[in-house]
Amino acid sequence: MFEIREEASLERFLALWEECMKGAPWFDSDVKFWYKPEEELERLDSIHGDDSFFLIACHGSEPEPLGVLSVQVLGSVGKMGPWEPGVTHAGRGMGVGEALLERACEKLGDWGVEKLEFTLRYPCDAPAHAAWLDGLYRGCGFSQRGPTGLQMLADLSQIAGLGAKDIRGLRITGRENLSIDDLVGYTLRAFSSDPRDKTYFSWDPLTTTKDGAQRFFNEIFSQEMGRSPPEFFRVAWIDGEPAGFAGSFARKNDETRGVVGPVGVFPEYRRRGIATALVLSACDALRSEGYRYAYLGTHVDNLPARRMYERIGFKPVFNTVEFERNLA
Repeated sequence: MFEIREEASLERFLALWEECMKGAPWFDSDVKFWYKPEEELERLDSIHGDDSFFLIACHGSEPEPLGVLSVQVLGSVGKMGPWEPGVTHAGRGMGVGEALLERACEKLGDWGVEKLEFTLRYPCDAPAHAAWLDGLYRGCGFSQRGPTGLQMLADLSQIAGLGAKDIRGLRITGRENLSIDDLVGYTLRAFSSDPRDKTYFSWDPLTTTKDGAQRFFNEIFSQEMGRSPPEFFRVAWIDGEPAGFAGSFARKNDETRGVVGPVGVFPEYRRRGIATALVLSACDALRSEGYRYAYLGTHVDNLPARRMYERIGFKPVFNTVEFERNLA
């Protein structure tokens, strides 16, 4: 049998975490921009505190761990670390992953936390890597939130010089004179003013609710998520009227990659090439600041968007699945 306990020593937990994660497919992988051990150790160090807890599973006093799990609490939501629970091959056959998740849910429930979330991210061409974790979460009462996501990556040096087609009356600017309230209104207009859009994006409060969009832009423009100067946010105007936008930012401590998104065009201005022009403009802004790569995301089943991004030069790299379990 095994026991699960909370580990107060950060140094000990990091050592046990490394031991359990050595079998993870990304631990020694050369896949560009997947998880890296050193980055995850830094993340664990940064979240250690009163709003987090670290669990370990082991055979009594024996030093060899069977599994680890870290949880950070943000408001009413608990979030687990990437590829967690980290469970050894021996532990998988003993129900260690299930037990760690149940203990985490019990503790979060005692704290009054309403939901536990996890993002599963794996290379598009290697879904088998994620099969065990996918099955674990679905078998432990977690449900998938929204469609499976697709992360796409572009080498900005390869799309330099590409130009959007000439669009009558189009002008693209930064966000210098726009308030957060303006951008919240633009977001709701782009993603939920059309009934079909509202249905398609209904799972995502960041693009379909005022509070969600407000929270997202506050995080972006406060630099909480990373660098986001006014020129990184691109706004399309047709004959002086707003027609759409593309956000972008660069994550903290990442000097090579920028993130493009969200990208939204108002329904009445679609199918003119405005989205392509906005993405290219956002990529230009990132490249001018020295970034070499750009990420953006869509859904695996959003074929029109995928084709557009691929024409620009983005290539599919990772799938993402968002899991959640209600605790209230």
